[in-house]
Amino acid sequence: MKALVLADRLHHAETPIAGLPCPAMLPVAGKPVLEHCLEDIWEAGVRHAVLAVAQPSDAVVQAFGAGERLGLRLDWLPTQGEARPSAVLDATFTDDDPVLVCRGDVMRGRFGRGLVDRAAREGLRDLHAVDDDRPAGMAIVGDCRDSADELDWPRLRSGPPPRTAVRVHRMQAGVALLETLDALHAAGLQALHGRFAGTLPAGRAGFDPDTLTGPRARLARTVLVEGRARIGRNAIVRDHVSISGTVDIGQDCVIDVGAEVTDSVVMPGTYVGRGVRLRNALVCGPWLLRADLGSCKEVDDPQLLARVIDHAPGLVRWVSRLLRPTAVATSSAAS
Repeated sequence: MKALVLADRLHHAETPIAGLPCPAMLPVAGKPVLEHCLEDIWEAGVRHAVLAVAQPSDAVVQAFGAGERLGLRLDWLPTQGEARPSAVLDATFTDDDPVLVCRGDVMRGRFGRGLVDRAAREGLRDLHAVDDDRPAGMAIVGDCRDSADELDWPRLRSGPPPRTAVRVHRMQAGVALLETLDALHAAGLQALHGRFAGTLPAGRAGFDPDTLTGPRARLARTVLVEGRARIGRNAIVRDHVSISGTVDIGQDCVIDVGAEVTDSVVMPGTYVGRGVRLRNALVCGPWLLRADLGSCKEVDDPQLLARVIDHAPGLVRWVSRLLRPTAVATSSAAS
């Protein structure tokens, strides 16, 4: 079976933070949402997928290329954004074989294997996945090609189950549409607690099974972790930092001395200043969202919150030199 992955959602007024990637590339548990989707369809047996992405799409294409890293063959189809799924399907797949159609710009647990297995078992050519009667953004589309439009972003966002006369497959694997910053904050924390069944956060557990760390993450010995945390690759967490509740710190972040981070998501490349206290927050560079207060504002003091590249460009250059392939090879040879 082949797949059509719709990853062409656009940003809207609900996401005012400057510099956020497109919805398909929003990081949840250390991976872009689209990567979680591609892992799901691979587990369902798909090996060839066409990805519909909004222009400009360079960052998305560069991240996944031809798909070898994930064991997939990926073809790319540029759109103007939020194209009608049935039109994309008709233009891309001209035979009448069923196609696994899914949105690659919403966070979803592993629905693919169960959906494909049931369709094969019962001889179904059209089958839509739902999570607690809410559309999951994934369907097998065969004879009823118009039913692909149930995955159209405005319709999916409205929330009712499929309105076309197709069978539905109910699972409780977890779905988050990520239509607001609050939803992105919640999904980032829930993913570390298994809310999205079968998904794998990036990182490995060390001595503490509740703390995942990515490659080359550096935690000072005096860091205190009480709860569940994920520290992304190349992140630096300095002395006397306190991490409590559930915390997701993205790649290339710097958490400076004495900061306190509770129930928060720190987006990649963010600097959190000395002694800064974050609670129920999503931070992205200088932008601070407080989920409990419903506020979102830009902090104008780079000593408090900033992009790492703005706060300490010298550090970024040093890390870049450190991670060059030649430097890594030299280090490995020396050891």
